[in-house]
Amino acid sequence: MDCCWAAARYWRQASRRPDNWPPARGVPVFANRFSARMACGGGRFAPQRLAYFPEPAEAMLAGLKHLILVESVPPVSFFGYPGRRSYLAPEDCAFHVLAPIEGNGTEALAALVEECGVESYRPAAPEIPRPALPEGAGLTPDTIGQALASLLPEGSIVSDEMVSSGEAVLQHLASAASYDLLPITGGAIGQGLPLAMGAALACPGRKVIALEADGSGMYTLQSLWTMGAGAAGCGDGDPGESPLPHSGYRDAKDRRR
Repeated sequence: MDCCWAAARYWRQASRRPDNWPPARGVPVFANRFSARMACGGGRFAPQRLAYFPEPAEAMLAGLKHLILVESVPPVSFFGYPGRRSYLAPEDCAFHVLAPIEGNGTEALAALVEECGVESYRPAAPEIPRPALPEGAGLTPDTIGQALASLLPEGSIVSDEMVSSGEAVLQHLASAASYDLLPITGGAIGQGLPLAMGAALACPGRKVIALEADGSGMYTLQSLWTMGAGAAGCGDGDPGESPLPHSGYRDAKDRRR
């Protein structure tokens, strides 16, 4: 299931009435940013993906007293940083397992909805128009995100290994057509380009876009040759690449402090 952390400031004691049901009260819902695939865009419900680096991730979870886990475990940083806790939730946050990682989260959530008597509640689907193409602006993560949101074909596949540029780009794709997001799945880097190539081979009828950080791409440059040499056999899925320069490796800088 794509939504791996359901965060709440209270548990089911809140109320049985629909107007007190968590979505109606603005209770945040978070997704594991390292899930292997997420269905996005097209007006779908979009849980917040936890930030890549620990400082903004901790800020997202700050103040939570209860964290409800759905097919997940308590979120941790992907690296051990000197002087920082590994767990991202506040120290006084209590964890409640609604469905274990090997369980059926969909059934568990449906049972919770029934138990709370809010089957009739239906949140309004957002209607977000596609943005216009940016004009006269420099090439930045923000303008890349705006252009993608404007032009992304329906049913595309996006391989995301942007790392520190990711949030600036992906925030714009809420208004894009429906697409599947294949994010980096941990702290290791180098998967983005071969992942895009594999997606293009597996789904030749779908457009594949690889959003690749410059340093991460250096680990698997041979994928570019494979894309160029084998593109004729990939159909419409020929992967397109967009490198994002970072002018440095943040994790290495953090460790040198």
